[in-house]
Amino acid sequence: MKEAPVDYNALIQTAVQDSNIPKIYVNGFIVSTALSDFTVVMQLNGQTIQVMNVSYTSLKSLQEAIKTSIDNFEKKTGVSLLTISQIKNALIDTQIEHKPIEILKPDVKRAIEVEQVEVIKPKKKN
Repeated sequence: MKEAPVDYNALIQTAVQDSNIPKIYVNGFIVSTALSDFTVVMQLNGQTIQVMNVSYTSLKSLQEAIKTSIDNFEKKTGVSLLTISQIKNALIDTQIEHKPIEILKPDVKRAIEVEQVEVIKPKKKN
């Protein structure tokens, strides 16, 4: 007997709409390998917010699914996504200048100091 095809779009829609299923956003991660599985520490702005343990097979399958999705996205949009390492290397010449700026607060009649101003200087092309 043949199994009915899985409607992945319906599964995704249900998961996204279900308020009982936690949703997280991450912009960083650390991956560790153990004898029986991988540990993925998910971070938001450098702070750990979630830890996920995944079997080798499941993580390999996830990696293939994500790669396929990214490849399809890049092909359809004509945009190549950069990794964090690629962005960091491209901005290696970025300089952050720490200059206090005085701002007059009208209600207090005194200057307050802004600790940092970021000045991004584009990387020089040779």
